Amino acid sequence: MKIAVGGLLQETNSFAALNTTLEDFEVGVPSPPVYRGQELLEKIGEVNLAISGALKVLRRTEATILPLLWGEGGAAGPVTDEAFENLVGDLTTRLKAAMPVDGVFLDLHGAMIADTHIDADGEILKRVRNVVGPNVPIVAALDLHANVSDDMVTYSDMLHSCRKYPHTDFYDTGEQGAEELIKMIETNSRPAKAFRQIGCIIPSPMQSTSLPAAGNLYAGMEQAEADHGVVASFCMGFPLADAYETGPAALAYGVDEASANAALEAILDAFETQRPGFAIDALDAPAAVRRGMAVAKTTGRTAVIADTQDNSGGGASSDSTGFIRALVSEGAQNALCGLIWDAEAAALAHNAGVGASIQTGIGGKRGLPTDTPFEGAFTVEALADGEFICTGPFFKGLNPRLGPMALLRVEAPECDVHLLITTMRCQLADQEMIRCMGVEPGSFDIIVVKSSAHFRADFDAIAGETIIGIADGEVLSDPASTPYRRLRSGVELGINGPLSGE
Repeated sequence: MKIAVGGLLQETNSFAALNTTLEDFEVGVPSPPVYRGQELLEKIGEVNLAISGALKVLRRTEATILPLLWGEGGAAGPVTDEAFENLVGDLTTRLKAAMPVDGVFLDLHGAMIADTHIDADGEILKRVRNVVGPNVPIVAALDLHANVSDDMVTYSDMLHSCRKYPHTDFYDTGEQGAEELIKMIETNSRPAKAFRQIGCIIPSPMQSTSLPAAGNLYAGMEQAEADHGVVASFCMGFPLADAYETGPAALAYGVDEASANAALEAILDAFETQRPGFAIDALDAPAAVRRGMAVAKTTGRTAVIADTQDNSGGGASSDSTGFIRALVSEGAQNALCGLIWDAEAAALAHNAGVGASIQTGIGGKRGLPTDTPFEGAFTVEALADGEFICTGPFFKGLNPRLGPMALLRVEAPECDVHLLITTMRCQLADQEMIRCMGVEPGSFDIIVVKSSAHFRADFDAIAGETIIGIADGEVLSDPASTPYRRLRSGVELGINGPLSGE
């Protein structure tokens, strides 16, 4: 078998201040940079990426692997046309040179928007299909947050999404997708497809499978798979991508239309049963801090607060100051807030050295125009180079390459607040991001993580309670406050609308 392998991933927040450029893909923080051709086989290791799991399966079958291009641009605003055409053009050029092939495996996100191509993932699949023709099977791994379009379904033979949030199963998803591709090649068959978009928007913080509603939904989906002999996916959708197809969708692939459709209806029933549990449940920043202080006092464990609207993993700048101000004004003790993206402050701290006092403004520089830096004096408590290997389930095995980092303490007598500053933008989703500063995460009474859910994979182990907090940021948690322009009609901005959109 000759199987072409590649991928291009980016999660678009249409309302974020920062667009996604070719440089963002080339740098690749926290994921690896762009790998082209043979680099893809040589440098992708055993890490939690779908492409890694797929390569393991293909190597085991002794298939001839034809590497194309793989790159990840993180989460931010729309991908520039320059970046999209450069990378997709490279991928398809390599695919043309590799022809003929017996199959194609792609690692995609499913919620990418480019300046010209709103359904960027559908456009990628269309271009790949135009190269290989109608008879070569194409399987794509997707993120759980994919906004699945008609074109994505049409131009692929199977879309297989991860089913955990935090996404600790990217690797497994790649393995399973590659196995299904091999099965199609060996049997010269294609599965019947069933697909339905659902007419509502699920708030991002409530999509976590660590919470009952989503956890029960995916259990119901797996039961439908077993009952009807299908391969199924449920994509929660990425609410911050302003596109026609934004929102959740269910897919089922079976030996015939009857089994696929029966499984699809069972999955939709499972969603309907869990629908009330997807309503947003969060506290504003001052209330979240007060709750965290109470949790630490009563449980003796760390209260973990998600600064969900400043989550760089959802496209935010990760430099908003709302929670810094709340921690200080509420008199929080033994508290940490991070990761705060502020290369200027990190450089100032490194120039000053450990133990020095610096006067500067932290954050409030790149995101919301209404946000301003938090001005004050700060003691430099620790410095690091940002080079370490993550050990938590989500980022496991990756070196996020965060650049110079600094642990600062706010010099204010009424509080004991520490700020973890980075040179590169990344969500706090692994305890090693704190340990690299020489401190143990569980030693803090409160940790405010600029993340929505991925932090749960590693931080739930130390949490006395996990609290969803709301401060100003670009990852809007309330769909009703999201200024959509392209969303199809008939979609309820929340979870109480009709099951089917237009």
